[in-house]
Amino acid sequence: MSQEFKPTYYPQEYRNFYSAFDNYNVKLIEIAKPVLDFEPARILDLACGIGLSSLALRANFANAHILGIDIAPDMIELAKTSVQDANIEFRCSETMLRDIPKGTIDMVFVKSAYHHFEDQITLSHLKEILSKNGVIAIAERTSRSARSYPLPDIARRYWADYFALPREESRFVADDSIKLAVCSYGEYVDIAVEDYFMALKNRQIFGTWALKQEVIDQWLAEQSAKKLEAFTVFEEFWMYLYKQAI
Repeated sequence: MSQEFKPTYYPQEYRNFYSAFDNYNVKLIEIAKPVLDFEPARILDLACGIGLSSLALRANFANAHILGIDIAPDMIELAKTSVQDANIEFRCSETMLRDIPKGTIDMVFVKSAYHHFEDQITLSHLKEILSKNGVIAIAERTSRSARSYPLPDIARRYWADYFALPREESRFVADDSIKLAVCSYGEYVDIAVEDYFMALKNRQIFGTWALKQEVIDQWLAEQSAKKLEAFTVFEEFWMYLYKQAI
């Protein structure tokens, strides 16, 4: 399903929906701090989208220079216009890592995107750009979180199965030169019905890209009849923390 259908992102609708998780994102990044034994000066936010994760990084690391990179020009354009911070830089790049000098990044952060990279970007690629004490933080949604999203049944099952554990990919396994710690953080988050409906209508939620329009329309009509003010989801991510083995 994910190989046959490519998502189309609508930056403003995407922002309206995912801004509901701003506080959660800050707390998620906090759990990476105990692994760091220094304050990162240069952070790479890989696949940064519209910059929401970059802002969460800024809230945790006030003095760092943050570079956000994404392949989607519309996303980067919205990030540049909506994030006003002299120490947050955004770039649009198809190659993403090509222009990053080796050994210069103290922290690489990847949220909800590593599963898209396949073999194009692996731990080995990320390790090359790390500084001596550098850390890689990869955040991936849990199956429990995916199941909590109100969606048409076919999309809900697909999304939950996609993130089910154990992960089949060996790309999360560290080699002997990297130490790995795994933790998770979750909390309930309310999303305004209007933002949720618009995100689903425009297929901004993972697992909805291939849905037929009539399936979406029927589900929206059924939910509209309930006259809810908000949907409550359980936002939870695994955090894979990799550190150079000195």
